[in-house]
Amino acid sequence: INDRKSVFQAHAIKLNNPSHVKILTSMLKENKKIGKATHNITAYIINNKNYKDKNSNDDGENKAGERLLELLENMKVTNIFVMVSRWYGGIQLGADRFKHINDCAKN
Repeated sequence: INDRKSVFQAHAIKLNNPSHVKILTSMLKENKKIGKATHNITAYIINNKNYKDKNSNDDGENKAGERLLELLENMKVTNIFVMVSRWYGGIQLGADRFKHINDCAKN
């Protein structure tokens, strides 16, 4: 999603173990473009026989991780890790940034 020079891109990966979150984040950030994003917002939900957990990270985009996690909960998805990368384009988007983050994650 492109809006006023900001770019948003989502990445989703199956997840069964919370110890893999750091590994998945590092693997994605190995891509130079993703690594240079202004924010890499993450959320995950695990709900299987052995483990139940959920968490999020704003990466400096205040409340974005919580909203992303809430979206995953509302969509009733489990065993997934989602990272939405944002490259700030120099123009503040206000609340539109949350809409773009969620729209990317939905897609």
